[in-house]
Amino acid sequence: MNFEEMKQDVIKRSFIKSDSTYFIPTADPNKINAYIDLIKYGSARIAHTVITTSFHESFASLQIEQKAQLSELDEELILASLTIESLLDAGYKDHLHNKNTTLKDMATAIAIVFEDANILKDADEKTLYTYFVNARVPHENLELFSNPHFLSLTLDKLLSEERVIFTWIIQNITQMIRDSLLDPSAHKTFFSELFRTQKYIQGEHATLFFEAITASPKLFEDLAKTKLVIDPFNRQTDFSQWLQDSAKFLSLAKLREISNIRETKIVRAFDQKLRVFQEIYKHDRSIMQS
Repeated sequence: MNFEEMKQDVIKRSFIKSDSTYFIPTADPNKINAYIDLIKYGSARIAHTVITTSFHESFASLQIEQKAQLSELDEELILASLTIESLLDAGYKDHLHNKNTTLKDMATAIAIVFEDANILKDADEKTLYTYFVNARVPHENLELFSNPHFLSLTLDKLLSEERVIFTWIIQNITQMIRDSLLDPSAHKTFFSELFRTQKYIQGEHATLFFEAITASPKLFEDLAKTKLVIDPFNRQTDFSQWLQDSAKFLSLAKLREISNIRETKIVRAFDQKLRVFQEIYKHDRSIMQS
């Protein structure tokens, strides 16, 4: 099978065995994210089994550039899985600066999955962002992410894309606050929205908010404005929501203990609400156990 015949097979989808099932990554304008998913899910193993024998044999004999060209025609990324596998076998580092965007993005995806921080020094904004949201950044490399424009763009995208903010992302942000590379007061919307949308403030999230308010005590006021249903009526009508919000309210109470939080009108109102809450529910076991 020659290369032109293979291109037509890809366009017609005739290179896939009938009734085959395989993983298709979530559509993403940033192809690096899709390639990362292919690697993490080990998609190449399945790809080998769903391609017709004649196409598979011909594909294996192609140059890497030709494999990339066919991959670009395959919207379901089956061939991308095999091309990435070839890069892994041949060595991806030689392709990190390839003029071919597909090969460069695939090599970058491999580097990020294997947390190869060597790619960061000369990385563009797109690569920095993709690394930041997909891997734990080594402490010594965090400064590369500290550009104010990049930070604003990154935190805004984390909210607007409504992506899952994984543990390593929270850890990256927390360490940047500790190292004075990120000023929480300059990103109030991010922290307020994260607090509002997070069901439970515990673990890494609790640590993040502790560090954020320690660095910027005035941020407590923004979090204290979060609407929470903690009244007795809602306890009776929507217990699960009440319990969730009560736990969040008590997490705010712990943050209130941080020094240097000024007693403003908002803070005094919170203190009063906390006293009332503690009095009303002082014998409530569900609060004690939450």
